[in-house]
Amino acid sequence: MQIELEAPGFTTAHTPDGWKVTIPMQKHWAKSLITLVWLCGWLFGEIVVGKQLLGPAGKSSALFLTAWLILWTTGGIIALIDLLWHLSGREHVVVSGKQLHHHVELICGIRTTRSYDTASIQHLRTIESGRPRLKNNFSFFQSVRGSLGTIAFDYGARTYHFGAFLDAATARILIEQLQARLPQQFSPF
Repeated sequence: MQIELEAPGFTTAHTPDGWKVTIPMQKHWAKSLITLVWLCGWLFGEIVVGKQLLGPAGKSSALFLTAWLILWTTGGIIALIDLLWHLSGREHVVVSGKQLHHHVELICGIRTTRSYDTASIQHLRTIESGRPRLKNNFSFFQSVRGSLGTIAFDYGARTYHFGAFLDAATARILIEQLQARLPQQFSPF
């Protein structure tokens, strides 16, 4: 059986902001469906406990119900963010002058940005994650912190990551393209 070559899991473009790489989120439909079903149960819990808290029977256990509702709401918000991340999330890496910008976009332009001085980036490399991607809960929050991804680099006394759902071969292709666009003072080691 002949195996066909696959295109890299990212796109590149020259924009007014600089050279831009877009890395779309891998879709995990089973996880997304399970999360959606859980969110339906979550909403039911929100409604039931909210009614109990506002009704006359809820006065005796108001402290417990309030604490439970706060924790339950927080869990639901985290699950909703994770669902949106898996359905429409993407990472953008922009090389602009002497800066490398890493954007983690959730949906509709809602994003966080980290900017790095390219002269301080050291040892750009591929990292094997060592854990199955489907078991990686809260990947949006890890990506925002720069602690999740197949591509890593040292920046001062810390290591940052991006490319959360790139495999090793695709990450190596992207690293080659990044190195060609980073200033000459960039050191790969």
